[in-house]
Amino acid sequence: MDRFNRYVFVSLVIAKIAMSIYIILEWLNEYYELTHAMIYHRRGVFFKKEEKVPLSIIWQVELSRGILGTLLNYGTIDLFDQRFNKHMSLYLIHNPLRYFRILEDLIPKLEERRETIREHVLETDEEDEDHLIFKQD
Repeated sequence: MDRFNRYVFVSLVIAKIAMSIYIILEWLNEYYELTHAMIYHRRGVFFKKEEKVPLSIIWQVELSRGILGTLLNYGTIDLFDQRFNKHMSLYLIHNPLRYFRILEDLIPKLEERRETIREHVLETDEEDEDHLIFKQD
């Protein structure tokens, strides 16, 4: 019975090490690549997956970081594609403010779109600032 317990223990240790190595490789092989025309999201250890997002379809870019993200310099950049009404996220990236500024520079007419969105938002009351009304053209 003692020999059986050793085999089970050794098997569990090997399984845990293998799972840890796989998780680390998965983490190391997931990254975003930013070019002048596209954002690539590549991931996978054995089965590689790649998502492409053209910068021309991105309508809005937002940066979100919590308190811990501000202290440790990581965050999430949220992208919005108006054609498909779809939100995409560059999740937990290092130095998000740098990439946020790069995206603002690369995306054509982003500032014009941002001004257009602001023009279509009206505040209802000064005392009720949480509710916004969108004008329809």
